[in-house]
Amino acid sequence: DDYMIPKGSWVFPSLSHACREGFPNPHAFDPDRMMPDRQENIKFRENFLPFGVGQHYCPGREYAINHVVAFVSIFTTMCDWKRTATPKSNDVVYLPTHYPRDVIVELSRRSG
Repeated sequence: DDYMIPKGSWVFPSLSHACREGFPNPHAFDPDRMMPDRQENIKFRENFLPFGVGQHYCPGREYAINHVVAFVSIFTTMCDWKRTATPKSNDVVYLPTHYPRDVIVELSRRSG
C-alpha cells in the first residue's frame, strides 16, 4: 500500500484483467456472448479491448484486418458464386451493416 514507483520506471497496466471484468466465465471460449440475445460486448464495452486503446493500441489490428481482406480477396477470385433468391431475400436486416435476411449461396471452385 505504501509503495512508491521510482521515477523513470516503466509501468505496464494489466489490460488482460480489466478486459475480463464483468464477463461471465471470461476464460472460456464463448462466441455466443456477442450474440443479440446476450450482447455482452455492448454491456461490458468499457472492458472489451481486444486490440487495446490509446497509447497501448496494438498495431496488430491493422495486420489482422489486412490478412482478412487478403484472404477474402483471394477466396472470392478462386470461386464461382451462385445466389438463389428466396421470398425473404428482399427483407433487409440491420446490424453493424445491412444484409438480406435469407441468402442461399452456392460456391464452387473456379476451374482453370
